[in-house]
Amino acid sequence: MRAIKKLFAGATTVVALASMSACGSNSNALEDSTAMTYCERLAKNSADYGFEKSLWDTDFGSEDGNTVVYFRNAKLGNAFGGQQSINIKCVVGGTNSAPELVDFSSF
Repeated sequence: MRAIKKLFAGATTVVALASMSACGSNSNALEDSTAMTYCERLAKNSADYGFEKSLWDTDFGSEDGNTVVYFRNAKLGNAFGGQQSINIKCVVGGTNSAPELVDFSSF
């Protein structure tokens, strides 16, 4: 998690392999909704001063057999009560019962 916090401090790319508790009950192929929930939890847990995203600005893609979640124009809080817009790319592999982080970066 420490490396992911650097993303919000201005780093542009963080690559990590991690597991999180299951986001869904089905162990079949990873669904977009499970990947989105996984990425949103990761972003919220990594943002000390808040993270907000809009479904309107959330897109999905595929990369090397993994699910890619894009949070465009997400709002990231700061220590002074303000917010800034940030674009996040979150790549998730695995299954619904065991999603795995492949990449988490800003662009």
